[in-house]
Amino acid sequence: MKSRLEQLLDELLRQIDIPAMEQAVSEQYKSQIRRRWELPADYWMLLERCCGLRTVWSNDTYEALELWGLDTLVKGQEGYAYNPVEQKVIKDWDEHLVVIASDAGDPYCLDLRRNDTAVFWAEHGAGTWDFQPAFDCLEDFLESVLDVPKTQEYETAYPYHYIRLIVTGISDTKKALVFLKQHFGDSSFQQTKDRLKELPLLIYSGLDTGTAPLENSLDRWGLMYEKQQISLEKFLEDQAYIRNL
Repeated sequence: MKSRLEQLLDELLRQIDIPAMEQAVSEQYKSQIRRRWELPADYWMLLERCCGLRTVWSNDTYEALELWGLDTLVKGQEGYAYNPVEQKVIKDWDEHLVVIASDAGDPYCLDLRRNDTAVFWAEHGAGTWDFQPAFDCLEDFLESVLDVPKTQEYETAYPYHYIRLIVTGISDTKKALVFLKQHFGDSSFQQTKDRLKELPLLIYSGLDTGTAPLENSLDRWGLMYEKQQISLEKFLEDQAYIRNL
């Protein structure tokens, strides 16, 4: 009798046409992964059966979920554990965390210090990573994915656009101070006032899918701002700046 994981992977393959991969290419990816991590056996099963996966899921649960396969796992660490522009490891990333999926930039990870496949989630663009338990096991995570209809297929695995929001002025000082104090977690209004002495002020840097709620808040709380599309390199520079605020 098939395990729960095998049944879920069968259903995943039934719903999505995943192209076959040549054995030599598959072994090359496996070797690359083994040099970096010692992964749980159940997760290896998913990787091997999801080579070439190019599907995005979206509904009330997921905004734009991408699930990494054998051929995308290593590249999927870029922007989290590794800076591909500077070709350097990102120092504040926990080396025991492996990103197995991304929902509009929010990583879903396995913690290799554990002896299970519990999945953890964190919000990107917050300056620091605050990982929270999302699913008790890989099977629960896959069930949440399979509940979501397939909405889009694409050729490239990284169709991301990075956006920066910069405060350029204030139309209502009192309202703006209240919002910015809460947004930055300042300990006093004086600290927030000091920030505003050095406009323009970076308030967001991340995927374009995450800007709408913040833009609405900026308009509502009396803040004028500029929206810029930026490169991955500039996004990574912004993250380093935000962490030092």
